[in-house]
Amino acid sequence: MIDAVYFDGKSARAQPAKIAIQNDHIAIFRESAAPLRHPLDRARIDEAFKGAAQRIDLGGGAVLEVRDSAALQKELDRVGKKLGLVQNAQNSWAWVVACLVALIGALVVGYLYLIPLASKHVASWLPESVDHTIGEQAWPMLEAQLFKPSTLPPERQKALTEKYQKITHQLKDAPQYQLLFRASSIGPNAIAIPGGRLIMTDELVALSKNDDALMGVLLHELGHIKYRHSTRNIIQAAAVTAVISVWLGDVSSLVSAVPAAIAGMKYSRDLESEADDFAISSMRKLGIPGQATADLFSELEKSRNEKPTMPKGEEKKAGAPKDEAPRSTEAPSPSESIFSSHPVTSERIKKFSALK
Repeated sequence: MIDAVYFDGKSARAQPAKIAIQNDHIAIFRESAAPLRHPLDRARIDEAFKGAAQRIDLGGGAVLEVRDSAALQKELDRVGKKLGLVQNAQNSWAWVVACLVALIGALVVGYLYLIPLASKHVASWLPESVDHTIGEQAWPMLEAQLFKPSTLPPERQKALTEKYQKITHQLKDAPQYQLLFRASSIGPNAIAIPGGRLIMTDELVALSKNDDALMGVLLHELGHIKYRHSTRNIIQAAAVTAVISVWLGDVSSLVSAVPAAIAGMKYSRDLESEADDFAISSMRKLGIPGQATADLFSELEKSRNEKPTMPKGEEKKAGAPKDEAPRSTEAPSPSESIFSSHPVTSERIKKFSALK
């Protein structure tokens, strides 16, 4: 006999009871009441949780609550009613560890392979007007926050524009984007804005010693556009954020932004490599050697590693430690930048250097 509490489903009154498992039914004994018999195969026995009463649903609102879960399970075992697979797994450390390893493996495989593959296919199904809409919405913000009118001489802009138009017209698979010049707070850079704009900063032109190097950078940016990397990045970030939100429940906007940022950093390496391949293939068709672009990448890497300094006497005004550079509070832009997400690697420079 096992102590229990019986609720008849008609009132909220708890009735002390004793139960016995008798072959194919549960016998319920209460004071001053006739015994009850309930078919065992029609009872739903919930999982046992440490510190909580185990619940037996008898149907029709009637419920039994049993505190001594071990005694109940012993009686159920005696009549051949075993624990389910899930409950057995929850009671086994080996099963718990195995399930945890499988879950982590599934997340890693999904993050590294399935989500990028899915985003590529989803982006291919979307009309190119989606990219145009993204670019048109992003451009006013970028123009206002990052760019200023170019100070390059008009003849210099014209010469670079003509060279850019010449190479893009020779390539059948190159997106036809308008080249724009801007001075920028982001330093030497090139940014492809989905929808038709390709921005080259004055600082990048000043850093380059060779126009072929600039054409290599622009071709890289066109690779981003050709393979719709901006749209794919947005889909990937949204997918990762959705998975984390479903897993953790109602998360704050800050937590939701973390997986999206992580996804962007990881996937950018794959997308940058794809854009590099497009640039190298295009340069090979055009007969443009890659060493100048590789040299420009090296210069850009040096400029990234240089620590910016504040004017003397401004550290206290900015509230920053004396040896610490001020940090930008601007939100990351949705644009695609050749160096926005990670430094240039030696392997990347070797790829362009190998193009003779």
